[in-house]
Amino acid sequence: ALLVSSVAAYSAYSHSTEVQACLTGLGPGAGPLQSLMVSLAVNYVLMVTLNAVCTVVLWLSFFHCECLESSFKHKMTSERVLGWLMVLVWVTFGMQLFRLGFTLTLNGVLASLGYICNLGPGVVYLAQELVYAIGNATTTSSASYSPYGAQPYGSHGAGSPYVDIGGLVLNLDILQYCKNTDDGRDTGASWVMYGCFATLLSQALMAAALGAEKARVAVHDLHEQQALEGKANDMMGQMHHAFEQLPLLGGGSMGGLFGPSSVHFHAAPSMPSAPYVAGKAVGAAVAHPDAAKAALDTAVAVNQAKQRATASASQMAAAASKAVSSTPQAA
Repeated sequence: ALLVSSVAAYSAYSHSTEVQACLTGLGPGAGPLQSLMVSLAVNYVLMVTLNAVCTVVLWLSFFHCECLESSFKHKMTSERVLGWLMVLVWVTFGMQLFRLGFTLTLNGVLASLGYICNLGPGVVYLAQELVYAIGNATTTSSASYSPYGAQPYGSHGAGSPYVDIGGLVLNLDILQYCKNTDDGRDTGASWVMYGCFATLLSQALMAAALGAEKARVAVHDLHEQQALEGKANDMMGQMHHAFEQLPLLGGGSMGGLFGPSSVHFHAAPSMPSAPYVAGKAVGAAVAHPDAAKAALDTAVAVNQAKQRATASASQMAAAASKAVSSTPQAA
């Protein structure tokens, strides 16, 4: 798409000077076509620049390169950025579709006048006489009197939004136009038209590429989120299983450690439970995929708390055993 738009820009801009010289001989009636040629350079610069940016983003998104990994690169290749670029490409496609009507009109006007010029000076002279007759028919005196009698047909309302037919015909000097556009200089209008068709193709290809990459990135992000949820669920299950083996954290008695006894130990009410800690880690990981590291850090902290609780429980069990064994001696 970038190559097609670049070739289209070169083919159109390289012939813009010739086309502008042809339009100068047409007078003020060709004002919209002259505006088309004035905005030609800005139009293609913006389009080629946008396609270059889109090409770089697509390359960074599809190909993996360790040396280019950064937060800026991840933002530029995100699904949201790809969506905005696709919208801009479709806007430029609409602009080219709008300009297509002007290019077709430009090519049609120059092709018609070129055909008259190629018929020779005799036809050019008669065509100029026709132009003079049309001009005379628009005057007030000629409009009030007609040697041919009443007009045998009604009025017509067809017009063109791309060119002023009246201003073009009434001010046309056909002989001078033929001199200004000889040696094939009027063929530049065809190149401008072909360039417009080529840019329509390039923008359609770029929009399709961005749409496909956006869908691929969305599926890839979905798979990563599902994998993260699976790991978080496994982690929560392991933590539940580990904490179920600790009576202190569960609020049970110490009888399971050293046999039946009347001594009971209860966990401090302010200490968070295992399901609460695991639930917080899973919630953060699911809601924000980038928080996977935080979830893993939480799991490590919980595991360390489990080890410390196990060591504390062992010490307390030893102390309780010593207290129970020394009770008969005191009696």
